[in-house]
Amino acid sequence: MKLQNKILFAMTLSFFAGTALSNLPAQDHLAQDTTAFEKFETGFASGTRFKCDPTQTIQQRMEHYGVPGASIAVVKNNKVIWSEGYGVMDEAARSVARTYNWHNFALPVYEKLAVTEAQIDELSGRYDHSGNLLKVYRGDDGLMLEASGSEPIQLHCVGDNQFACESMEDLFYFSADGLSMKKPWDKKAAPSNIAQRMAEGEKLPVEWVLEGDFEKALAGYQKLKESNPDSPTINEERLNGFGYQLLANDQKKEALSVFRINTMLYPQAFNTFDSLGEIYLMMGEKELGIRNYEKSLELNPENAHAADVLKQAQNAAGK
Repeated sequence: MKLQNKILFAMTLSFFAGTALSNLPAQDHLAQDTTAFEKFETGFASGTRFKCDPTQTIQQRMEHYGVPGASIAVVKNNKVIWSEGYGVMDEAARSVARTYNWHNFALPVYEKLAVTEAQIDELSGRYDHSGNLLKVYRGDDGLMLEASGSEPIQLHCVGDNQFACESMEDLFYFSADGLSMKKPWDKKAAPSNIAQRMAEGEKLPVEWVLEGDFEKALAGYQKLKESNPDSPTINEERLNGFGYQLLANDQKKEALSVFRINTMLYPQAFNTFDSLGEIYLMMGEKELGIRNYEKSLELNPENAHAADVLKQAQNAAGK
């Protein structure tokens, strides 16, 4: 977001807050009288208003200006009489909140509760996080959560099927629907489901790739794109990066599968054919390499890299 927008939003916020809250009654327990604060939170409007124009909430104005988070406190007679947080709260704001004990912001201190063997057995399993695998399992120190390619973290029980870890501020909730997460300071939001529990024997597309089953991997990625087209797992650039990651690990066969799948998911993307042509040439498949570089140039005649590689490959093949 441009700095100009941030400044404009901050000026609008401070002016509106001063105007809306300047006539609050002079009493120490203003937190009990929420009328003015509610009007403030829902009374935002553009600079020029017309009859019947609806006002907006502070969250809507934040979205309009691209502001990820805001922290507001009203101080009267050296006392914080009201405070609230919206959106993402940064470390500096949380530090101030803890220092001055702003109850709306300060993160709770949890008591670690014992996790029973029955709980661990019940919650352990494989979870589908938009095509990425999350594993919940019994570790030496209790319940562990591990995402593919990441170090496992220990989950500490802090309530009924509610867990926290030391490295993240998010709270984890387990239910029949799977695994959900929630920011502890966002009191108004409900936990958001991030992962569905997988049935026994169910596999993700990436697992079929690594096991060498191209058809099942392709079907899995196609199904994921159809059901959740915004999933990062089937993002064209991310898939391409995954292919090169496999290539760096000397998993050429698996990398080839990923590059092939990417061209099928994104048949109009010139870069997918560029990468597929590259690995075919690397594996000695000159004709297939040339064919895919030609396709890349057909989709994007400005692809200078493909033009250079194609010329070299054709010369080497005597064409």
